[in-house]
Amino acid sequence: SGSSRPAFDAAFHSISAFCNAGFSTNATSLEGFLGNRVLVVTVMSLIVLGGIGFIVLRDVLSRTGGRSGRRISFHSRLVLSVTGLLITFGALFFFIAEANESMRGLGIVDRVFASFFQSITPRTAGFDVLPQSTLAPVSKFVTMILMFIGGSPGSIAGGVKTTTFVIVIIYALRGNTERTGLNIWRRNLDTAVVEKAFSIVAKSVILVALALLALLVTERSLLEAGRATFLDLSFEVFSAFGTVGLSQGITGSLSTAG
Repeated sequence: SGSSRPAFDAAFHSISAFCNAGFSTNATSLEGFLGNRVLVVTVMSLIVLGGIGFIVLRDVLSRTGGRSGRRISFHSRLVLSVTGLLITFGALFFFIAEANESMRGLGIVDRVFASFFQSITPRTAGFDVLPQSTLAPVSKFVTMILMFIGGSPGSIAGGVKTTTFVIVIIYALRGNTERTGLNIWRRNLDTAVVEKAFSIVAKSVILVALALLALLVTERSLLEAGRATFLDLSFEVFSAFGTVGLSQGITGSLSTAG
């Protein structure tokens, strides 16, 4: 429908996207703008750039600035790889899971853009092109996981961070009590690093669990009235923890304590 102040709205949304803030001058965020390819791609790009961290941005810029002999750091390679995998697999999942749900009626191209946007925005931007309440339960759960992971170290994004997540996952799958540290791409991460990663995730899980427990107590009337579900409250908690801003639309209905 256009804007009466395009310059201001463009600047506002650009800063909000890069800073992974998710604030919009539109009441419904970016819903209704899915067909604007330039806007959608620009916002997604800014979200990713703001979420991968300044260390990575510096490494990539130095690599493309004529210093081709310099390899990007192990940290940057790990961040870029994990970020790329999360975005790709997330988009593929949403493309399949939401075909007959929130994306019903969309053309194939719109579904692709919507899938990538839904995969990127939980990390931790908060914009949306699809109402989050229309997602299938399994998609809401996956979105919660992405919000919990968040962005990368040294970035503006929230969450436990991508590198922490991948260290915990790899060690959980490959590690054992007899092994010291963890090897990733011939790089050894000592035990202290692995323990710190597990500590961050464990404390985060405890915090989220306690917050959800508190909401289940304070929002009992909301649940009994059928105005919210356990999944809705969980979604709000994960979104708040990751400083995402996505919502099932019940934030305004929460009690003062909630």
